[in-house]
Amino acid sequence: MPFFAFYLTFFPFLFCFLKGIAYICQINKQFFNN
Repeated sequence: MPFFAFYLTFFPFLFCFLKGIAYICQINKQFFNN
């Protein structure tokens, strides 16, 4: 299944992307709080 392979490779990339955004937002919060 090409769709399953695409989903299997795209989902971890999307998860890491959202995780990185949350990490950057957390750094920005700490930077503006100090």
